[in-house]
Amino acid sequence: MKLKNRYRIETFIAAIAICLIVIYLHLLSHEWTQKIYLEQTEKTIIDLKKAYLKDTVNNIFLEIDSLRDTKYNDYKRNTEARQRRFREELDLTDEEFIEFFTYRFNDDTNSTIWTAFLWDNGTEEILYDSSGLDMDIDSTVENLKLVLSPYATISKGSIEGIFGVSKAYIDEIVKAEAGALIRSREFSNDSYIWVNEVINYEGGKDYAIRRVHPNLRETEGTYLSTDMEDINGNLPYLEELEGIKKDGELFFTYYFKELNSSRISEKITYAKLY
Repeated sequence: MKLKNRYRIETFIAAIAICLIVIYLHLLSHEWTQKIYLEQTEKTIIDLKKAYLKDTVNNIFLEIDSLRDTKYNDYKRNTEARQRRFREELDLTDEEFIEFFTYRFNDDTNSTIWTAFLWDNGTEEILYDSSGLDMDIDSTVENLKLVLSPYATISKGSIEGIFGVSKAYIDEIVKAEAGALIRSREFSNDSYIWVNEVINYEGGKDYAIRRVHPNLRETEGTYLSTDMEDINGNLPYLEELEGIKKDGELFFTYYFKELNSSRISEKITYAKLY
């Protein structure tokens, strides 16, 4: 009888032990499953954020390209219209045509847009020059063909001219409008787009200029250095420069104090070279 009771007790204890082991393994398995789920969820969220950042930047690039094309086509039409106007005056005397050409550029309400050069092939005399290149005729013409986009030519006997809008002028117009476009964008969670212009790809002091920064507009125009640290001592500008030099784009993180807050948080950033 005692042996039978002892057996029952041992069986009961063994059953309890097995139950405890099963419960422990279940809880452990649940904890592992939860950990894996949280890690996978976090990875999914980060991947979605990265995709959103990349798409946002690429869409901005497309808008800038479209803006550049629009400006180029506008100035191309203006240049062609001015060329047609000059052709309508080819019956003027040489002196009258030179005066008309000069007047059209000197008295234009938007004279800073235009670059113009007029010369006499027979006498090799420069008749009008707004280019400021200070070169001989052939060198000036060849140079203007490189820097003007678009450009047009006009010819009247031995008198020839070239005029147009410089690529640099169009670039400045596009930069100004693109900057205004970027500053006007609003995003949740204190997100924003900013633009740094790299002027020295070797890095170091004053390697870049902060051109657009919607959250820190008072810092626009300041120089940046690759030895600048974030709050945790990282070198985000150096990491960014090395990444775009290697692959043209990269994701990276750095720490910063949030705007209007003392809280320090980690920022996921996507940078791409344009």
